Amino acid sequence: MPDITLPYAPADGSTFDPVAFSDDLYSETAGISLYETSNGHIEFENLAANMKVRQHMVRPWQMGDAKSDGAVKSVDFFQDAWGKDSKFYGVAGANITFYQKNDCSIAMFFASFFANIWRQRGPKTQDGWEDAPVIFVKMYVDGKEVLHTQRQLPETIYYSSLMGPGVPGYGNGYNFSVTREQRLTRYMNLQHTKYAGGSSATNSDQLLAGWHTFGLSLFVATNAGSEQIDMDGKSGARTYKPMTFNAMHRVRLSVRHADVIRLL
Repeated sequence: MPDITLPYAPADGSTFDPVAFSDDLYSETAGISLYETSNGHIEFENLAANMKVRQHMVRPWQMGDAKSDGAVKSVDFFQDAWGKDSKFYGVAGANITFYQKNDCSIAMFFASFFANIWRQRGPKTQDGWEDAPVIFVKMYVDGKEVLHTQRQLPETIYYSSLMGPGVPGYGNGYNFSVTREQRLTRYMNLQHTKYAGGSSATNSDQLLAGWHTFGLSLFVATNAGSEQIDMDGKSGARTYKPMTFNAMHRVRLSVRHADVIRLL
């Protein structure tokens, strides 16, 4: 161990100072008392050059920690759960609340899941079909979105070109193709890092001590539009009436795991 420099040294013939002597025995300032090192103020100078840190020397949460969650069963999310609400909702099995004892130098977040998607084109117009309403997944930390993890789930139901008489779907002049649902499945693994010196604008700033929440969220836009209908058969007047398609969009999510790894 290095030499300890004591702040108080009694001189011959002087009046003894018990308070100063007490500071010699123990002080919260490293390197100036006899017992502060054994009470946790160990620094690099106290260690031999060839010393190795063993597992039994490290207390829980002293170097790092990890937490994980997941779901045993898949969960279906239908568009009617959103209605006109455009907010993202948390996904069951992929949301973690944890307590961080100390500030972290780096914290890594992961969300891994399978998604089975039913996403088709919007209503028919004179120029074709409208784009398929969006379906997004995205991670968040402490209620703040992590934009670089946002992913749009793909369109899975496609319409064919104009069809003729005798072809299925000819009643409305168009047909569509449906793929086996097993082939509509996607697998994704999202990742985000927070670290000392990171930017708060991208939610990459340092993870500080305290309670935190991390998770995966989902948004399913309603597959709705307007349909042209004949209001007056004699005059041929037409109008557009709002409608929601019966083949509503749906996502079946199976959360493999959601993890957070923190290092001090």
